[in-house]
Amino acid sequence: MKLANVLGLISMSELDFPHYLAGGCVRDTLMGVEPKDYDVVVVLPSYMQDYRMSFSEVERYARDWRELGAAVTVYEAYGLSDGVSIEPGTFSDRLWCCLKVEFMGITMDFLYTKSPDIETHIKRHDCNLNQVYFKDGVIVGSIPDSLEWNPDAVLTQERKDYIQGKFDEYIKRTR
Repeated sequence: MKLANVLGLISMSELDFPHYLAGGCVRDTLMGVEPKDYDVVVVLPSYMQDYRMSFSEVERYARDWRELGAAVTVYEAYGLSDGVSIEPGTFSDRLWCCLKVEFMGITMDFLYTKSPDIETHIKRHDCNLNQVYFKDGVIVGSIPDSLEWNPDAVLTQERKDYIQGKFDEYIKRTR
């Protein structure tokens, strides 16, 4: 599915904040591969930049999707438990919470960022291959000539191997 069509699906709901397709779905589109899912980065206004406000918004948004007939799961709500320790460089360091929506055969993960804008958020992705996004009908970023890891990101070896495989597969197909 084209990135613009996914944004069209999202417009059926009541998402009132800036949102962007980002990371793997944009990377895969650039590589000529059908994305398995679509990450939608949601930028909340400053007055909603805390755990309780962001989670309240996710709950409201989940209700909107359920009313449309979507399967909805809140799969992360970082920091809502007392005493939670958040490790720098992890998803929980970058995101308030996450919502998975399955609708019309499309899986979308809504990622509520702690960053004030998409440009700041995208710089925190795990590597330059995933530091791409779709804004105003245009893909921002490109496939790099070499893979560079974000030194601040906490990554498992499995994740590194997965991304390296994606990159190697693309290089093999195009060069």
